Amino acid sequence: MHYKVDDSLAVREPFPKRFLRRCLPREYFDEVQGIYLSRSKATDAELAHLAALTELTSLYLDDTQVTDAGLAHLHGLKNLERLSFSRTRATLKGRAELQRALPDCRVAGP
Repeated sequence: MHYKVDDSLAVREPFPKRFLRRCLPREYFDEVQGIYLSRSKATDAELAHLAALTELTSLYLDDTQVTDAGLAHLHGLKNLERLSFSRTRATLKGRAELQRALPDCRVAGP
């Protein structure tokens, strides 16, 4: 299951699990495989909460305020197959560290 989080909701509050539970149907929460946060207000703080979504296979963070520190929260997502974070504040160093942590993930970013 893939979901796009409505940015109008993201603007009003942070992105913890309780926020996701309000956005997504309850029965699908443990099955989330993809999240599209591109062009949202997502920051490093919100990415810390995504670390618990271990079944995540795709994540789109383009045009957000994410930095290398935020990408570090994703290092444990071993099922992640696709990650896009173009036009963010992340650097080539952050991308290299992420690619070392997730060698099977197809990464599109700086």
